[in-house]
Amino acid sequence: MNPNIDYCTHTSGGVKSWWRLILPAMYRITSVSITNRIGVPERINNATILIGNNPMNNGNNNSICAVISSIPGGGTRTFNCGGMIGRFVNVYQKSDQLSICELEVYGELVTPSPFFGAVVMGRKVVVVEKKLSWSDAVLYCRDFYWDLLSIRSEEEQVEVGEVLSTASFPLTKHVWLGLRRWLLLLFVLFVLIYFQKSIILLYQLV
Repeated sequence: MNPNIDYCTHTSGGVKSWWRLILPAMYRITSVSITNRIGVPERINNATILIGNNPMNNGNNNSICAVISSIPGGGTRTFNCGGMIGRFVNVYQKSDQLSICELEVYGELVTPSPFFGAVVMGRKVVVVEKKLSWSDAVLYCRDFYWDLLSIRSEEEQVEVGEVLSTASFPLTKHVWLGLRRWLLLLFVLFVLIYFQKSIILLYQLV
């Protein structure tokens, strides 16, 4: 951790300054640690730490983890977030400049709904047991995996049908696919492209 001004970020100033970290997936966040700069440490005073999944207003409409009353110049404080769930971690300042030298997020990857994995034409896919609309399914996929699966050929569709027939949980008559809101009558709710993620919860601002 380096609180020297040369290793810190700062906004350009003005009303409503903010800084945002986008996590690679949904995490249950236990705490956030922030290191303040040595000079003008008061810039961090009364800023709020926000956590959630709402991208509106640059993520500044999400729930509050903590209000930063102050952090000594060059010091570090850890704020307990009590297991809040989200992808966006914001530090929001209603006025003036905002400076941060280092921010660390601690927590664990949120486990999605029951699922099973398979391989379709060389692509790893995941079938998830969850009832969602098409738009909600897209967001769910992007939070936990990568995106809705797009079927590119008749052969691939046959393989998908075979995969769905092996599901270990109760099936419905519909599946959501990444086909511009098209609905394909198959045997389960939706299919997801599986995207392997590494769990990285240490973020340093340079």
